[in-house]
Amino acid sequence: MRAELATRNFDHGVHWRILFLGRSVNGSTDIVSCLSRSLRNLGHRVLDIDLKRHRGLVDNPGLAQGGNGPVYVRVDELQAVLDRFAPQMIVCCAGGLTFHPADARALKQRGIVLVGLTLSDPDVFPTVHSHAHVFDFHTTNARVAMPMYRDAGIYNTLYFPFGIDRGFVTQTVPAAPDLAADVICIGHATSRPERNGIMKGLATELNVRTFGRGWELPDSEVVEGRRMVQASREGRIHVNFPLTRAGYINIKCGVFESVGSGALVATGRFEEMSDFFRYDEEILGYENELDLLRQLQTILREPERYREMTERAFERLVGEHLYEHRWIGLFDQIQAAVVSGGSWLGDERAARVREILSESLPRAKHVLLSGFYGASNAGDELILRSISERLEAADPAAQIWVGAENPEQVERRHGLQAFARRNLPHALHAARTASATVLGGGGLWHDYTFERSGGLIGLFQTPQISIAGFGALPLMGRMFDAPFHVVGMGVGPLQDPDARRMVRFLATQADSIMVRDIESANLLEESGVPAEMVQQAPDVVYGLQLPTLPEPIEVSAFREQGRRIVGLNLRPWAHADEDALVDQVVQALLAVGGMQPLALVGIPMQAGDRIDPMMLARVANRVGEKVPTVVLRAPLSPEDLVATLASLDVLVSMRLHACLLTHRLGRPVVGLAYDPKVASHFAELGRAAQCLPLPLPESGLERVLQAALDEQGKLPGNVLARLRQLEAGASSALDDAARRVAAAPVRQAVFEVPRFDGSARPAVPATRVAAPAVATPVAAARLTERAHVTAGAIRMPDDAVVPGSELHAWLTVEEPNIGDAMEVVGTIEVAGQGDVELDLTLRAPYKNEKALKRIFYRLEVGDRWRFTEDLAANDKPVQFRLFARAPAKIQVRLAVYVEQTCFSSSAWPRLSRVALELGMLRSSDHGVRLQLVGSRGNLQRIPATLST
Repeated sequence: MRAELATRNFDHGVHWRILFLGRSVNGSTDIVSCLSRSLRNLGHRVLDIDLKRHRGLVDNPGLAQGGNGPVYVRVDELQAVLDRFAPQMIVCCAGGLTFHPADARALKQRGIVLVGLTLSDPDVFPTVHSHAHVFDFHTTNARVAMPMYRDAGIYNTLYFPFGIDRGFVTQTVPAAPDLAADVICIGHATSRPERNGIMKGLATELNVRTFGRGWELPDSEVVEGRRMVQASREGRIHVNFPLTRAGYINIKCGVFESVGSGALVATGRFEEMSDFFRYDEEILGYENELDLLRQLQTILREPERYREMTERAFERLVGEHLYEHRWIGLFDQIQAAVVSGGSWLGDERAARVREILSESLPRAKHVLLSGFYGASNAGDELILRSISERLEAADPAAQIWVGAENPEQVERRHGLQAFARRNLPHALHAARTASATVLGGGGLWHDYTFERSGGLIGLFQTPQISIAGFGALPLMGRMFDAPFHVVGMGVGPLQDPDARRMVRFLATQADSIMVRDIESANLLEESGVPAEMVQQAPDVVYGLQLPTLPEPIEVSAFREQGRRIVGLNLRPWAHADEDALVDQVVQALLAVGGMQPLALVGIPMQAGDRIDPMMLARVANRVGEKVPTVVLRAPLSPEDLVATLASLDVLVSMRLHACLLTHRLGRPVVGLAYDPKVASHFAELGRAAQCLPLPLPESGLERVLQAALDEQGKLPGNVLARLRQLEAGASSALDDAARRVAAAPVRQAVFEVPRFDGSARPAVPATRVAAPAVATPVAAARLTERAHVTAGAIRMPDDAVVPGSELHAWLTVEEPNIGDAMEVVGTIEVAGQGDVELDLTLRAPYKNEKALKRIFYRLEVGDRWRFTEDLAANDKPVQFRLFARAPAKIQVRLAVYVEQTCFSSSAWPRLSRVALELGMLRSSDHGVRLQLVGSRGNLQRIPATLST
């Protein structure tokens, strides 16, 4: 039956764009994850914004937890998602999630149906019912809660019982005999002595295992993801406790997980359960502990009866009780409510909901798009926008899944589902359901980092960067017969013969190849790729639809002063003398600014303290008041970038796509050719004289900048005509590429529990010896809203585990280079009232006099204090005392960064790990609002920042 279920097609006949908001607290086997997967299995186009990964999307004024509310979704932080994804429906899945009434009204006026799911009723009813009315439709998991909502005047609540998704049931997992037992319980026993008592009693007579937090039996462990599936499959009989914490008898989600695992469920007897499974025929029902023990002993002696009961229960589950069935039932109720009219919605809203849901898309087809996306590089984000828009326009069924450097950034800014491209298990999971894979665009096939990635061997190790890093995902897709297309690729330099061999190998796996310039086409041919495989077309950013946007406020202020506006983009470049470059740019700006009033707008195309913003800040500090300057904050959205570039008189830029986009907007550009691709762009426009080589010729920049200003913010007609040709060529080539991708059939694949999730993690003990309790009668402190920012080669591992009361920052590479950095940002929330003192401990485990002046770490508390120390100087912890007035939210930043290139060592990820720990919290009478003192080191006040 399990194999048959894997081939069965579940389809409700309609497919909507659904924005799914929830927090998968317990990983991929969490109820929230199961509900999201089951929507995908029905063919809906789901954008799952996991609030466990996305920080800052909710306000939780009462610090609610455990499914209680209200926890308000910050709609202002979702504007880009709403604009790009354009959902027909938003599902707020559990966790007390809701909207402020004004936000709910705005979303409804925008044409969105609001659905709220409560999964912890009836326990959370007291904190949920007061905001359930903001949804068009609200659901409860508990039948007993239905009259509670009616009595409270809430009439939009529908019954949505638990189930399990098809992918959980069909998942294939290896046997795990270390988890095997005759009787198991998967759940938590913290503050549940009755559960511990029953399971410990059973363990005196039977082979028993428990999984979850708070269990007192030996060998108990917390399981999630794939290991949870393994544990569930290895237990023959699963004990289920129907009593909730608040004392209600209720059906638990574990019943359906257990049946889906092929196990026999033993649960307390109560009437509602009989509507789902028949006692004594499909499940066991017990009255008390002695009755449970007797029935377990009996059924274990009757293998044939055991088999019959589990098969009957499994057959009923896959026929009636999957979450796919639950969604179909809910959507049937919703459609019935809007058709009948006169419900709680009112006739006008019912008609509007009916209209919204009348648009049905084709069943979703998942297309993987991989590139250097989500890395805060504005040029690559333009490429992503251009390609994804064409793919979606060519195929209404296509849902783009992006293999990204930072998936959360892509999801928030582009409204596209994303995964970590560098994490190969994540990439493989995405490839299993993909109908096609697209690689590009941008300059991804080059040998700048080929040796650093391991050369040819890199493709057979754990490829992260360079040609191998971008080749892994398409090759995985090929293993599942997914077509592979290269779009908008930039090739070169390729001086390393092995790099050419790898490019040739990858190119020959592709169904089509489109490169962005003739130089790339020639390099592929020289590398042995047949010329007939390669199509040359203009850069895909030429094909991006450009909106007309108002001039930014910063630029308008300069314009009102009668100033000409010069935009500037600079980037670090190891092959150039950066100090000399800054000097020449400053001299040119001052010289030209001495003849006419100028203002400078710094345009960072790549975010990061030591990348574009650093170079622009150096120039801004040098020109001072003589050329008023504003440096925009990175990363820039495509819309902000277009609006800024369109407002300039001239742009001076190193980065290709800043040059290209400004030219498309009809503005003169001075190019600084750090790479041949920049010079090639100017040459194809007939503007080679406006592009200067590095190092810059003496007085060259001043001369060319003045000539560009003399063009009065307009390009010659012949250049504009050439731009229109390139735009038309790029659009035509993009449409052709998109049609080739669209020709791939929809792959009928089941979304399952990721095979990487939980299977390779060490067991987490279910019970730990607690530290002595600290009385904190006036307040409590905790760390929330963690977010990691990385630079250089540093990437945050997806499986990183950090204790909830700590912040950790470290270098994830074995050969740290200048510019490598990790910063983690968190918030210390102090609840309560009155003056308090909080102990903080900063730990760095490394001391080595030979490694001094290479790696540093920094702690910033609020916007007032900064502590900096050489990582290798002292391995003793630093003690801080933070004085605050509760309630308070205090931002803290912990960073590790490289100032000099270090020797190679596999120990760097461990030795560079710096941790900030929360300690004891005490009431105090210090009388200050915020103060910090430290036990040693360089603790400084952060100076107030002044804009120029």
